[in-house]
Amino acid sequence: MRVSSLRIAAVCGCCLAGCGTNVPAPVITPGPGTTVVESKTETSEMPEVQPTPQAQVTPTIKPRVTSLPPADPNDPVRQIAAKLVEPTGPGGWRISEAAALELERLGPDATARLLPLLGDKQLEVRRGAAFHLLSSFDPAIPLHVAAFTGLLADEDATIRGIGLQAVRQMNAADMSTAQPQLTAMLDPERETKVENRVAIVRLAGNLGTKGTAFTASLTKSATTDPDERVRSAAIFALTQVATPEQSLPTLRQALTDKQAAVRLVAAGRLRSLSTNAEPAAADLGNALADEDERVRTAASEALVRIGPTAQPALTKALESNNVNAKKLALACLSSLGPAAKPALPAIEKCQQDSDKDISEAAKVLAARLKG
Repeated sequence: MRVSSLRIAAVCGCCLAGCGTNVPAPVITPGPGTTVVESKTETSEMPEVQPTPQAQVTPTIKPRVTSLPPADPNDPVRQIAAKLVEPTGPGGWRISEAAALELERLGPDATARLLPLLGDKQLEVRRGAAFHLLSSFDPAIPLHVAAFTGLLADEDATIRGIGLQAVRQMNAADMSTAQPQLTAMLDPERETKVENRVAIVRLAGNLGTKGTAFTASLTKSATTDPDERVRSAAIFALTQVATPEQSLPTLRQALTDKQAAVRLVAAGRLRSLSTNAEPAAADLGNALADEDERVRTAASEALVRIGPTAQPALTKALESNNVNAKKLALACLSSLGPAAKPALPAIEKCQQDSDKDISEAAKVLAARLKG
């Protein structure tokens, strides 16, 4: 059998023709200058072919592009962008179908040409570009992430709101990167739109322990924001991102908030902390006298979850002049079982209370603790 320097091609030919089949392999004719060596031994085995060493190729890593390209002020897309949204009423906007159709007629790259316009000096242009591009926002594209994060600093509340909608779709790392802009928006004087501030605190809370960078700003919003919706949302979010030790001072303060809705959230979050809420037992004991029944109930449930260490706060509540506080304190002490025995003198005193329900409950509990 003849073996030449074209043996590799012959092997490939065999593969293409189907070795072991009746299909003949292609005939390979040595070209000029090819040396042919006669083999002295007939064999059906092909000699071993040594692979040619391949040079290592280092993959090219493209840099993250996060800067918007400059916009062409004469681009017709800019004129269309200014007309892309139209008002629907106070604070409401919608895409203009006529302008959207006009944009489509400019070709498939027209939408991409809107991206640089997010930084345009004209408000109408920025607003139109932001509205239109939001539907095609891709959190996996760094340029999109950077562009929409930049909207959080826009002077227009509507555009900032669009930026927030995009941030909600980002991964935790990109959300954390946007923390300075989001924190700045929590200033009521900077961000007058309550809905945007509420959205930010909820977004921060959804980050869980990855949102610890928001702890200080959430604490401030929970205690100083002029709107109860923001304060309530901030209290809830704070307990999601911070440790119990970090959130307890704010929760204790919120139990005396002027709005019942805020106090209710605070009591509810203390209830969720269970025994970790023990430092707030005295505050929860005071909340048993809250004018709102929902707050009183949540506070009593929180005290029960704290357990035996809540007994002093419950005993003090029995000494108050508030009927609701006494009733709830007796109920909580009853759930503590033998751990409530140190409160027995105060319980026995309540047997003489002018309120029939309190006196009867005190007699039953005293008898149980003595038995």
